[in-house]
Amino acid sequence: MRPESDKSVSTPTQCHAITRFRDFCTTFQNLDMGIETLPPEILSRIIALLDFNSRVRLGLSCKSVHASLIAVLWSAPSIPSHPPESFSIASSEISRSNTWSRKPVPIVNELLNRYGRNVRSLTIPDLCESLLDLHALSLSYSLSGLYALDLSHCAPYTVGDNQVLSFLSNCPMLFSLCLDDCLNVSDYSLFAIARHPNAQHFHTISLRRCIEITDFGISTLVAALPRLSILNLRCIPSLSEDSIFAIAKHCQNIRSLDIADCDGSTDNTLAAIATGCTKLTSLDLSECMFVTPEGLVQFSNLRNSSIVQSPQPFENLKLNMLGHAICDESLTSLLPAPYSFNILPFTHSLTLEITDAHISAFFIKYLTNNYPNSFESLTLSKVLLSDIPDEVLPLDYIPDEVVQVFCDFLKCQTRVKYLNLSDSHYLVNDEICLCIANCLPMLESLDVSGCSFITDVGMVSIANKLKRLVDVNLKGCSQIGDASVTAFVNNQRMIRKEKRSSYLFPESTGIRVFNVGLCENVTDDGLKSLAGLFAGSGLSTLKVSGCFKITDQAIDYLYDTISGNTDEDLDHYMSDLTLEPDEDPSRIEGRDSLMHRRDSLIHRRDSQIKRRDSRMRPSSGKYLHLLCLSGCFNITDRSISRLIPLLSHLESLNVYACPAVTDMTVIALAENCPRLASLVLSKCSVGDKGAMALSVGCQRLHTLYVAYLLPVNGQVGLGDEAIAAILSRCRQLKLLDISRNDVVTDRPFANAGQVSMQVLILKACPRLRVQGLLEFVNHARRVQSVDVTGCVGMTLKEKEMLRECIDEKSF
Repeated sequence: MRPESDKSVSTPTQCHAITRFRDFCTTFQNLDMGIETLPPEILSRIIALLDFNSRVRLGLSCKSVHASLIAVLWSAPSIPSHPPESFSIASSEISRSNTWSRKPVPIVNELLNRYGRNVRSLTIPDLCESLLDLHALSLSYSLSGLYALDLSHCAPYTVGDNQVLSFLSNCPMLFSLCLDDCLNVSDYSLFAIARHPNAQHFHTISLRRCIEITDFGISTLVAALPRLSILNLRCIPSLSEDSIFAIAKHCQNIRSLDIADCDGSTDNTLAAIATGCTKLTSLDLSECMFVTPEGLVQFSNLRNSSIVQSPQPFENLKLNMLGHAICDESLTSLLPAPYSFNILPFTHSLTLEITDAHISAFFIKYLTNNYPNSFESLTLSKVLLSDIPDEVLPLDYIPDEVVQVFCDFLKCQTRVKYLNLSDSHYLVNDEICLCIANCLPMLESLDVSGCSFITDVGMVSIANKLKRLVDVNLKGCSQIGDASVTAFVNNQRMIRKEKRSSYLFPESTGIRVFNVGLCENVTDDGLKSLAGLFAGSGLSTLKVSGCFKITDQAIDYLYDTISGNTDEDLDHYMSDLTLEPDEDPSRIEGRDSLMHRRDSLIHRRDSQIKRRDSRMRPSSGKYLHLLCLSGCFNITDRSISRLIPLLSHLESLNVYACPAVTDMTVIALAENCPRLASLVLSKCSVGDKGAMALSVGCQRLHTLYVAYLLPVNGQVGLGDEAIAAILSRCRQLKLLDISRNDVVTDRPFANAGQVSMQVLILKACPRLRVQGLLEFVNHARRVQSVDVTGCVGMTLKEKEMLRECIDEKSF
């Protein structure tokens, strides 16, 4: 039994693992022994290094190996956010039938009943009732071996105390719990965690934006979890200093603490953390407005003086939007020089985020001298060097001194993978881009949006030299044009070509996110070149908002590329076989041979196109999840409605201010994009017909903008019937904007029943009345805002009554 190697092996490690596995198989065959005689832990490690296809073939060999394989496959599963095309339980292979869409709940239940005891980590994103019953899952005893549970991607009001209590009671080995954005979770869940049988070993708790939690719940929780290492309390408005003091008192082993946007983060609490949490290496103080420079300096001094045994600097430090708290003294105290304060030389990767602040050239030089090759992730967004006096701004250039200092810093940071310099207008130009291209070979994510001094010269150098880029954001770089876009695409083509013959770029996956919004010099030629990213790297996000020079011609070219109808390769084949019209008759024999060769090449190329279509057409466009065309007012229905059927996995579409987009495009979306969750149609020519189709085909919508619609058959805005259909069928809708609607009344809102709406924008709707909206607010349990600005059919007193009703529900 020897599984064959697979073409999908993508790393040298996997290739080496398969080679070693072959040697194992050969040895055991020679000794008349089976691979099942290997110790389980060794066999599991071998299986973990194999690719998916090799695992499947190995699992078909014998029952004992299959049992070990199942334990590896289900050690950390993740229930998909959207139904896959199918899942075959018997062989664990993905097929192309529609089994999942027919019976999603029985399949998930059977999977959990069969393999649940092997599940150690479970993530449940984007949960909906039609896919899985969360309450029934929480009561299931099949997950008794669960170690880590992540419910952060569920709908905001889906997870409550009942579900958390059920999971805790049925998962006695749990030690990691993520409840981010679970708005219904309150102190009762924290009390249950504190009484959990495994509370002494709890390692990770994340409660970001759990707005119902109070100081009492946090104090009780941290007092019962002595080994807590990671705690996230970001954006919990009710937390005060008492919670932070309790953390400092009880969480002596904590290593990562996120208290961003919490009013309890003050100078006093920072001092308590410095003396109590002595092992802290990751701290997020973003948007803590009560922190001062003196408080940061005091925190650093206490922390360095309280640690006795080889203190280490922060590995992760986020200081976004702290205003005047960011200065040279506070930054250098938070990042002390190695060997000072008994700090050991730094050997790990640092993450530093500074946003909306003034820093000096002295601090940049300080990092250059004391932290070479230390940063893996660096964010200097909306940063202005204080060396440039405010009175001389704005400038039409960057001072040479600033450029030189920043270049020197980048030259000694070769390990950076994520670089964010967005809106740092006076920090980035072509010379900085050239330095990035030459000095940051590991870079995967680059954000230079809003840096208007960058031109095609600097960006082409980045595109030609950086081979690992996955995320590129060039929004607002007004001097960038088609040359930069084409350079990125050509670089990706070169990488794919070299990867076919070697493992030169084993970790390069190609560009997945590309944003050239507000780059007015990008034209049809640039978008045509981007078509090469679809079939190659699996482009998932494309934003060209504000590129008003893009027309239907570019969209048609995207369609031809995704569908496999381009003849560029055929033209390349035929370029050397063209016959001259005045060719010598004596060469007739050679001419016939040449024509025969031409016909042979045409036949071979046609066969290749057919094979490519059958292989790529279903998948070339499915990776695109987000498409933004806002402001591209030259695009019409003819091209975009033709492209949409190829984008079956589209989740977000923005065609704001595209007046030629009509009901035809919306109907195409309803028929071909069932996963659509966010749609912007404001200032388009959309009417009731398109809205009715949308309510039937796109029932997973959670964000819909249909404001300021252009007249359709003399009607401005959607009518009552269309609004009622959207409210009744799109039950997951959270935000709806129908501003500037002359025909809608309050009738569809009065009859909406129980809805999950949170934000409703009804600006300038003259026929609205307060009675129907009051009924809507009473039925919408989670409504947070109803904007009726400019609704002349309502008096000021009625608007105040509506606002008070919403405030009462909030409390």
